[in-house]
Amino acid sequence: MSAASATRIDVIGLKELRRDLRRLADDGHWRPRLRETNLRAAGIIASDARSRALSRSSPRMGSVASGTIRPLAAQTKAYVAVGLASVPWTMGHEFGSARYLQFPAVRKGGYNVFPAVAERTDDVIDVYGRLLDDVAREAFPG
Repeated sequence: MSAASATRIDVIGLKELRRDLRRLADDGHWRPRLRETNLRAAGIIASDARSRALSRSSPRMGSVASGTIRPLAAQTKAYVAVGLASVPWTMGHEFGSARYLQFPAVRKGGYNVFPAVAERTDDVIDVYGRLLDDVAREAFPG
């Protein structure tokens, strides 16, 4: 699997589920649950990517860089953010550098996040399956 194909996991039917929930369940109780589902899915990837960053970098640099890898989510999407303005060298640890020797060699697919997505896709799918089934059962009992 290439890095480009591993950067996105589409949940087919999520848009339709949101539409049906909005139409049939007016109380909005399900909205935080969809965001929670997305956050848990992103959390799987972020946790794995942080572990990768810690295991392959120097303890100080790796811990600071790994601390910038975090899950973010909304009702419609989940993603993993990398880097902060206060830690501008994080991307050097993620993708490497041909110019600066304090970073590993350049790797097009990255060292942490993209490999975590490729390796943990099945876990993300399982989380979506379980949590979306729970949301659907709550929204449409019986």
